[in-house]
Amino acid sequence: MDATSDQDAPTGAGGKRGIVVFAIAWLVLGAISLVLAFTLAEGEARNHATGHLVLGFVAMALFVSIGLLWTPSREGLPWLARSALLIVTAMGAFGQVLESIGASGYDRFNTRHEVELLTGIHNGVGILGPVALMAIPIGLLAVLVLVVARLLGRGSSAAAG
Repeated sequence: MDATSDQDAPTGAGGKRGIVVFAIAWLVLGAISLVLAFTLAEGEARNHATGHLVLGFVAMALFVSIGLLWTPSREGLPWLARSALLIVTAMGAFGQVLESIGASGYDRFNTRHEVELLTGIHNGVGILGPVALMAIPIGLLAVLVLVVARLLGRGSSAAAG
């Protein structure tokens, strides 16, 4: 988990902007989800939508953490591992926020009427639910390893210098 220059690293200035752009796009969808959850959904549907949003937020926080903390060169196993982690956490984050938007369409105003467009979104991206449940523990472990590696790296360079 080595840090490299901006020229060699996929997360140089351009790569880091990409991470931030994905996070902003997720936040926009998250805001839409919150508005739908608190204006359209009630009761269990609101809880359902909020639960998906919380899982999505955790997955997006992991995506951003991995994307900004880990900057390996564009070759080899570290780059492939980072890419895989970013793909899985992004899929989990976006899947959960879309499921949250869709969950707001269930049980509209507690009258058992569904908003078919929204429930269709929920059902369509439902396959990504397990991706988020897999991405979160893997992402947490990756971030823990990154933080420990950085702490150990700083400690050894401080002792050497």
